[in-house]
This record gives sequence, structure tokens and C-alpha cells, in this order.
Amino acid sequence: MIRKQKFYPAPIYNDEIDIDELAAEISYATSMTPTDVKAVLEGLLNVMPKHLRRGVKIKLNRFGTFKVIFGGNGQENAEDVTASDIDGIRISFIGASEMKKAVLTDMPFQKVV
Repeated sequence: MIRKQKFYPAPIYNDEIDIDELAAEISYATSMTPTDVKAVLEGLLNVMPKHLRRGVKIKLNRFGTFKVIFGGNGQENAEDVTASDIDGIRISFIGASEMKKAVLTDMPFQKVV
């Protein structure tokens, strides 16, 4: 049997913004210089791994929460579970409701062929 091809909606990313551009925009909206803003963002990026590795969830109010998640292979007995049963480790980000609302409310969509 031949399957009919299906088409699905998918996001198209038009551009990318880096930490320098974000720092410049944040600087414009605050009393901080772009260098100060970038230093704070870099500082955040430097301390986050330490906390994530300790199993701490990092909640940035109005932005979202970062945490480490993973899958694993099940064992019949709890005492048989070891670190080698872990697979698929990744960092998860869950946007805060305020962020979701700010981004997704009235977000424009267009058909691209």
C-alpha cells in the first residue's frame, strides 16, 4: 500500500540573536551599559551548570524553569538501578505562563510554500 504524503505545520526561524545583541537591547531599556548587562548574563550562564548538576531546578520568575531530565532502563528491583541505566540526559526549559502569554498571544502565522 502506498502512503499518501502528509504535510505538517513547522516553525521557520528567520534569524538568530546572540548575547551581544540581547545585551544591547536590554541596555537600551535599563540604566545598565551593554557591557554590564553582558557580564550579568555571562555570570548567570556560569553559575547555572553548578546548580543543575546538583539536581536543583532554576526558576527565573516570569521567564521559566530549567531542570535536568533523562530517561532510563527499568529494573525489577530498586536496588538494581544504577547510573548506567540512565539514558537521554538533557536540559529542559519550561516557559513561565507570563512568557508563554507574551510570546504566543496573537502570534502571527503565515503559510510558506
